[in-house]
Amino acid sequence: MQIVLAILAKLVCSVIILHLWAVVSFLFFRFARPETPERQRRFLEKRFFFYTFRPFSQDKKNVTPEAVREAGRNAWNMVFFPLILLNRDITPTFLWLSIGFLYIGGLQLAWAWYGLRCLRMLGLEAYEKAAV
Repeated sequence: MQIVLAILAKLVCSVIILHLWAVVSFLFFRFARPETPERQRRFLEKRFFFYTFRPFSQDKKNVTPEAVREAGRNAWNMVFFPLILLNRDITPTFLWLSIGFLYIGGLQLAWAWYGLRCLRMLGLEAYEKAAV
């Protein structure tokens, strides 16, 4: 029973840390520089591969809001890496690896949130790399 509670506690902490990183990253994207349509287009162009890459199927040719949401859902896989690294005690190595995986997952989630915002602000339903 204690092992189950420990796993559950680490899962809850992982979700909280992932959201914390996502919110911090999103706020940075949103408020670090003034938002202009040119910067939003550049943001979408830089992350085109992130939004369209599918490891076990054919890559998408254009980015839609659904493709951006799907890329954001893939960030949730990072929550489970700290559970794979689960030990009986929390060592500094485990802690740094967990924070690293959760940072990457939070960054991916923030890219999805900000990508949706850019699509909405630019009024695009979909775009291809050459069109942005």
